Parts: sequence; structure tokens; C-alpha cells
Amino acid sequence: ENMDMAPFAMMKGRYGYRMGSPMGKSELVDTMVNDALWDATGFNKHMGMTAENVCTNETFQKKYGYSPITREMLDEFSYNSQVKADKAIKDGAFKDEIVPVVIKGKKGDTVFDTDEGPRLTPVEKLATLKPAFTKDGIVTAGNSSAINDGAAALVIMSEEKAKELGVEPLATWVAGALAGVEPEVMGLGPIAATKKVMAKTGLTVADMDLIEANEAFAAQSVAVSQALNFDMSKVNVNGGAIALG
Repeated sequence: ENMDMAPFAMMKGRYGYRMGSPMGKSELVDTMVNDALWDATGFNKHMGMTAENVCTNETFQKKYGYSPITREMLDEFSYNSQVKADKAIKDGAFKDEIVPVVIKGKKGDTVFDTDEGPRLTPVEKLATLKPAFTKDGIVTAGNSSAINDGAAALVIMSEEKAKELGVEPLATWVAGALAGVEPEVMGLGPIAATKKVMAKTGLTVADMDLIEANEAFAAQSVAVSQALNFDMSKVNVNGGAIALG
């Protein structure tokens, strides 16, 4: 994912514009928002507004089984994500997972081997940030995942092939599930999907030793954790997307 390099586009400009045409016809559109962070299903709003809905919409709170969410809860969750990521980096938890990237320059090489995203911003400072998506909202840049660039790769093979190659697997795929929710609260998808996969396998959340959960916004992270009764000491122990991107 390369958010920094997402281009700006001129809509309806395929065949050019007439001289003197209104400026609105040639307005630049940020494709990072237009193509990725904007709902295209009919809700027709920024993804951040779905996080606001998660916090304030009582109908969805009752339907999916979580309590009302406050600004303090969002900022506290976000701070904890940053703290865990910072500790993980200092402890070298990611060293075996990161492939260093070398950028050659006139003054020498620059080596990127550490995530730049984590920022240990105190809760008190997070509380001063203005709402990002609506005037009276509680979702801010500080309690949302950041604009980041990154890439990941994973090799998947059969158990037989792993034995043939003498490779010790990092994990075994047990089961997966897909589930949809209302576009207005897209971040609650993990609630429905997790319940579905648990029913399929007969496992429970209590059976999990570690939980990697989505952190697009602290709002949906808090809601999902409440609804699924997560043991927070097991969740994103090395930080999540709010810190790492």
C-alpha cells in the first residue's frame, strides 16, 4: 500500500476542457480518498463517518452488542496501541519480519529498517486534537490509523509441501469466514465474521492465545472488542494499525 504516492485526478477531463470553462470542472480530486476512503455503496461519505456512527448510533450499538463509546475511550485505546508498538520496536520484536530498504543518495545511503508510524503522544495531547470528519465528532487523526506506506508478503503452502521442503510453518490456517454489515458501520464487520468462524470451528474467543484485530479507527476497535468480549491483554500485543499504519 502506497498512500503517499496516490495521485490527484482531474475528473471528466478525458477529452479536455473548453477554454473559460468553470474551474469546478477541472477540480483536482485526491484519489486516496475518492478511490479508497470514500464509501461507494450508497452511504456516500468518508470512511471516518462510519467510525462516528459506531460511536453514536444506538440502533447499531444494540444490534451488535456494545456500549456507547466516548472520546476518552478512543484516545486511551489509541495511546495504548502506540505504547505497545513503541515497546515492540525497542524490544526488537519486528527485526526478523522487516526487510530493510536502502535508499541511495548523494550524501550516502539511507536505510529504512524501522517503522516510522508510532508516535508516543500522551493522552492529554490526544484530547486536544480537533474532530477530523464532523464538527461535533470524536474521531480524530490521533485515534485513527495513519497515512502510511508498506508492503507484506507471506508464503502459503500445503502441509505436505512444507514437509517435503523441510519448512517449519509459522501458523496453520484453520478456517475463515466472510460476513457483511451495514455500510454506515463498516468497521463492525469483524463482529459478524468472527462469530461466523467461531460457529464453524467450535472455538471461542477464550481459546485464542493472541488476537490480531483491525485498528482502522479506535472507534471500531473498541466496539468490536466489547461485542466479542476480547481479553485486551491478548489484543494486538505489538501495537496495531493506529500506531503502525
